[in-house]
Amino acid sequence: SVCLPKRRMATRLARACGRAQHESKSRKNCAANPLCVWGLGEKGSKGVVWGGEAGLAAALGEDPASARRSSYAGLKNEGATCYLGSLLQVLYTSAAFRRAVYGCGSRGGEVCWCLEQIFGDMEFGNRRFTEVSSLTRLLGLDPSEQQDPQEFGKLFAHRLEEERPGVGPVFRGRVEHCTRCSFCGSKSTRTEALDELDLVLSRETVAACVAAQQEPELLTGDNSYYCETCREKRVARRTSTVVEAPDYLLVQLLRYVYDRTTWEKKKLKTTVELSPTLELCGRSYELDAVAYHKGETASVGHYVVHALRDDGKWYEFDDDLVTPVGKKKPGEAYMLLYATRTERRKPRPSDLSTEARRRVEELNAEHEAACAAFAERREALRAAV
Repeated sequence: SVCLPKRRMATRLARACGRAQHESKSRKNCAANPLCVWGLGEKGSKGVVWGGEAGLAAALGEDPASARRSSYAGLKNEGATCYLGSLLQVLYTSAAFRRAVYGCGSRGGEVCWCLEQIFGDMEFGNRRFTEVSSLTRLLGLDPSEQQDPQEFGKLFAHRLEEERPGVGPVFRGRVEHCTRCSFCGSKSTRTEALDELDLVLSRETVAACVAAQQEPELLTGDNSYYCETCREKRVARRTSTVVEAPDYLLVQLLRYVYDRTTWEKKKLKTTVELSPTLELCGRSYELDAVAYHKGETASVGHYVVHALRDDGKWYEFDDDLVTPVGKKKPGEAYMLLYATRTERRKPRPSDLSTEARRRVEELNAEHEAACAAFAERREALRAAV
C-alpha cells in the first residue's frame, strides 16, 4: 500500500477528472488518479445514485425554471395568508377593478401602488406565482395568523378607497330602506351605499336568498317601530330594496356567525346552490368567481377560489397552484362575484403605470437570469461527473 505522505503528494499533484475527460478513453475509473470521480456513485444496485438527473437536482436545489408560468398566476401563501390570496384573486377577476388600480403609480397611495405591482405581475409576469409579502408587511399582518375574510375584506376596501376613490364605485350600488307603520300608514325611508350584498343562508339557492333578502320584515314586540306620527311604538313592515345595482356585484354569504351561547364565532355548513345568473334591479348578472372555505370551524381552515379567466375557462386558485376546474360545486362558498353581461364583454385592462411595468420587467429579467445561471451550474456539474 502507498504510505500516507506519498498519498498526500499524489493527491496534490493529481487533477480531478470526470465525464468530460473520459469521453474518448476508457470508461473505467483511473486507478492511479485519486481524484478521478468517473463513475463514482453513478450506478448501483438501485440505479443512478447521484450522477443522474435526480442526483443533480438534489445537489443544485430547485430549478427556477420550474416556476415558469404555463397558466394563470397563483399567489404565494406566506404561512396563513390564504384568506388574503383568495380576496385578491376575486378582486383581480374584475376587469373594472384592475382598471381602477392600474395607473396609480407610487404617488397613488402606498396600498394601491403595492396592489398595482401585485396585479401587474399576475397579468404580465413570467412566474407561476406572485409574492404578497410586500402587502402583508404594509398592512401590518401577521403571516402566521388567519383573519376573518369578510371582516378583512371590508377593512381592506375602506383603506384602498381612502387612497384611490375610483375603486369604490366598481362594486357600489344603492339600497333603500323603507319602514311603514301598520297603524297610520306613514313611512320613513333612507338610502345608503351598497358595497356588497350580505345574504343570510335561508334558502336553497343564491337567487332565492337574494329574493328573500328583499322580502318585507315584520317589526313586532320588543322590535316594534317607533312611529313619529303616532308618537309611540307600532307594528311595522320594513323593506330593503336595491335601487341602483353596480357593474360588479359582490355577494357575501353569511357563513360565519356568533354563537350566543358560547359568544364565539362559528361556521355554518349550510349548502346553498350557486346560481349561475342573477337578476337584480333590472340588471342581468353572470357568476365570475367563488371563494370557498375548507375547514371545520371559522378560525381554522384553508381558502381557495374558483374564477373565470380571460380564456373563458374556470380555474381553481389554491395558493400558488392553478388547475382547471369543471362544474362549480356549492361546497362551502362564502363570497361570490357576479358581473353584468355588458361588463364581461369589455377588453381586459393593460394600462399599467410606467413604474409598475418597469417593476414587472425587472422581476421577469431576474427570473430569467436565475434560470440561466441554474442551467449553467447544472451543465458544469454534469461535465464534472
